[in-house]
Amino acid sequence: MARVKRAVHSKKHRRATLERAKGYYGNKSRSYRAA
Repeated sequence: MARVKRAVHSKKHRRATLERAKGYYGNKSRSYRAA
């Protein structure tokens, strides 16, 4: 899912990614953006 290059897409993927990143916050706290 590293195709988010637009701010609009980032906002929509941010919610879905944030929920998924919650589980990876410990290991991918910085990769959650590229996830």
